[in-house]
Amino acid sequence: MKQQPTRFSYVEEHETPFLALWPHRYDYLWAEHPNPGQKPQWQTEGRHPLADRLITQGSYLYGVRFGAKTSYAMLDIDSTSAYHPSRDPLAIPQLTGALEEKLHLTAWVTVQSSWSGGLHLYFPFEEPLKTFDVATAVTSVLEQAGFKIAGGLLEVFPNQKPFSSDGSLSLYQGHRLPLQNGSYLLNKQGEAIYSSQDTFLTQWRWAIAKNALNEATLARTLKTLRKPYRISQKAAKFLNDLNAEIEQGWTGSGQTNRLLGRIAMRAYVFGQTLLGLAQPLVGKDLIETIIDTAKSLPGFDDLCGHQDDLADRAKAWARCVESSHYYPYGSGKKPDAVTEQERKASWNQRQQEAARKRIRASVAQLLNSDSWPAQTTSRFKALTGEGISGATLYAHKDLWHPDHVRPQEEATEPDEQKTRLGESFQRQGEEFQKFPPTPTSLLGVDGCNTSDGNTSSPANIREQTQQAVIAAREHLKQRQYAYQQQRSLAQQLQHRQRMMDYLNSGDPILRQEAQSWLQKEGYG
Repeated sequence: MKQQPTRFSYVEEHETPFLALWPHRYDYLWAEHPNPGQKPQWQTEGRHPLADRLITQGSYLYGVRFGAKTSYAMLDIDSTSAYHPSRDPLAIPQLTGALEEKLHLTAWVTVQSSWSGGLHLYFPFEEPLKTFDVATAVTSVLEQAGFKIAGGLLEVFPNQKPFSSDGSLSLYQGHRLPLQNGSYLLNKQGEAIYSSQDTFLTQWRWAIAKNALNEATLARTLKTLRKPYRISQKAAKFLNDLNAEIEQGWTGSGQTNRLLGRIAMRAYVFGQTLLGLAQPLVGKDLIETIIDTAKSLPGFDDLCGHQDDLADRAKAWARCVESSHYYPYGSGKKPDAVTEQERKASWNQRQQEAARKRIRASVAQLLNSDSWPAQTTSRFKALTGEGISGATLYAHKDLWHPDHVRPQEEATEPDEQKTRLGESFQRQGEEFQKFPPTPTSLLGVDGCNTSDGNTSSPANIREQTQQAVIAAREHLKQRQYAYQQQRSLAQQLQHRQRMMDYLNSGDPILRQEAQSWLQKEGYG
């Protein structure tokens, strides 16, 4: 009888008490030791858990993530952060004071994380607690104390992660293990001290004895803090798609434009909900969020080729998403609630606007080519020759019919110019009435022989003057109308260029908006 092979199973080692502090070994981080002055290139290994022997061997740098529960929280402060003691000696006392007041975390272990001089502050506690609750509580306490949570400034481990579309949590961010190359224990003065695993364990256990965070304290604190957001399944799917693209960061060159677009979209649509803000992220706040998020992503320092003009690009993308058809989640707009009658009315309105656009464009083309007739019938024939139906023309007489054009709607020239021209025509009419034209005949007016005998009479002069004024006003109306058409065309071209920019942006959401516009305009 053939013996069945024994199924492989991972045996947790944890022979060393120090290594037992990091029980979650799945989806661990690893990187080769970097050259001096360079950052490690972290990678995720999800095929097998991290073994104690690999850590002890020390051939690579290693980091771990968090499981469903955790027995510690950690703060990461970069050497270039505004909260680093070299820049603000009071920042850490304020940070730890907020955690002590709200969460009863009074003691911690301070470690230099690497050669760069960044700091890791570990806050251990005895009772394993839900990781998501710990992340929410620590993050919220620090934010309410006025600290900004962002990569390169201040990071919280475990980090606060949003729900994915199936209701589960995605991977928590990982951190490097302490006491590897370049990592040392620090005393209260921030000086490196002898750093062994036993010394680390001694400080860890001392901190546990001081810290009183437990499930009851955590639950009580969470009630007073910002509640986790709840979003619909459809919105969760959209958010999950954005997260999937954003959180892997830069993996190669030429990705900055697309990543900034996705970051901007997530911040604008979901920023208020994710961060629990009173107002949506717009303007300067939106731009700063885009910049901070980009800088915190993996690969930014090494693969982002637009670090020098990042602020300008973030500003451009902020304007782009703010002017798109997307809007902040939960802002009150409910497109799905539009009734059938409203939808039909909206469709009719779009059809009307499209018809008026065609008429305006045809009129402007005829005006620019000096082919715009003065008579109604001639105008009608000219416009129907441009492919516009008679029914459409008679439905919009105010755009072309001389008896229906309304100067107050069509005039777009400056008021001063309109007033000056009108006064000029009025003065000409008055002068005609006061001083009849001087006859060229030596016989004088009374001695002239005319075909009807009364051409130079005051009545005829008034009639001629009125006709001149009417003709001048008609000319002014045509000039004003031509100006309006040119301005309308310029606006259409500007909007068309904007849609072309969307189409060439590489962003699938903006491309979809541009394609919808093209189909509506009859190009698709």
